[in-house]
Amino acid sequence: MSDHDENIVEDDADSSIAGLRAVAKQGKEAMAENTTLKRQLLFARAGIDVQDDGIGEMLFRTWDGGDDLDALKVKALKVGALSAPGTTNTRDTPPDEDALRRQAQADFAPGVGQPGSGVAMDGPNPIDKALGDFHANRKAGMPQADAQHEAITQVIAAGMSGDKRARFDAQAHAAAAAEARAQRGY
Repeated sequence: MSDHDENIVEDDADSSIAGLRAVAKQGKEAMAENTTLKRQLLFARAGIDVQDDGIGEMLFRTWDGGDDLDALKVKALKVGALSAPGTTNTRDTPPDEDALRRQAQADFAPGVGQPGSGVAMDGPNPIDKALGDFHANRKAGMPQADAQHEAITQVIAAGMSGDKRARFDAQAHAAAAAEARAQRGY
């Protein structure tokens, strides 16, 4: 056999090795795609949205429970990617923002949420008490942010319990401001 014939054989071997490598690479890619498709099918059979639901997507990326559909459903219920049978998933139903806004406006409208006969408005004004406590807390060394949080919490708690002194009345505030301006000659 001549040197020329040996070179041809070696070239064929190189090209066949490159071909085998390419086919092997395609095989690995196909296997990875197959694994992904199996996982997507498992999640679809479980009823978990992996496209539009952040929790479902996170569960999809971290699931290591194999092909066990029941284990997946249990885990999905636990993390909130599925709702229990017979219930609705509250994350899937957006809140009616207009209704929430109307309710909040009604709750804080003048005359609404006024204390009934069971709510006594004795004692210090909750706003004055919160302001006094704020200064006392600051003198005692409490950080400003914590003292502010504490004061606001007191005012909100008083308002939620029905103390109308803790409610903001825009009309009364505007009238008091106009009166103060008139007294000062503005």
